[in-house]
Amino acid sequence: MKTAILTDLFKFKDDKYALFIKKLTPDNSYPCLGVRIVKLRKYAKEIYKSGAYIDFIKEKHQYFEEFLLHRMILENYKDYFLMIKELDKLLPYLNSWALVDGFNNKVILKNKEDFKYKINEYFKNKNIYIVRFAINMVMTYFTDEENLNYYMKKINNINTDNYYLKMSIAWFFQHAFSKQYDITIEFFKYNKIIDKDIKKYLIQKIKDSYQIDDNNTNYIIELINK
Repeated sequence: MKTAILTDLFKFKDDKYALFIKKLTPDNSYPCLGVRIVKLRKYAKEIYKSGAYIDFIKEKHQYFEEFLLHRMILENYKDYFLMIKELDKLLPYLNSWALVDGFNNKVILKNKEDFKYKINEYFKNKNIYIVRFAINMVMTYFTDEENLNYYMKKINNINTDNYYLKMSIAWFFQHAFSKQYDITIEFFKYNKIIDKDIKKYLIQKIKDSYQIDDNNTNYIIELINK
């Protein structure tokens, strides 16, 4: 039996968009309805304000959009510790890059020291998508001068055969170059990326980036290849 929220999701579905999402997220194993992200985000805010989400987040989900909506609901939480509690329940079920990428809740900004501990827990997890989530959270909240070196060392030590995790590591270092150029340059003077795939992905991201000065691109690539 469909719940009221799942019934709404079926009303929002777009079969053509569902096919697009399936092609975009080959790592996703959940059936996809094809609800557009903008619509999901707006709906998450609406049901959070109304309180209609309370039963929904306790239910067993089946569809990609249910999991993504659940995550978006948590982005609206005002209570940091309650959000973390619910996030820890949800994360093991987020099984694709599209479900873990993009999480953002401003309440974290007031609790960054505690969130560091949570991120370190996530890095220790054997679930590659939880580790990818941790990398995303570093990119969102901890690329400042005080924290970046610590996380560059930590992320550079990740050993994985998974494409989506390797790509996330490359994305992180490209982001580091764009946010803290001098610090990241200094890091690469004394540290190497051993994994050939990550190195290849990173170089391509550097070449494609609009956030990195073209005059610096060749020097960065030389450092990465050293």
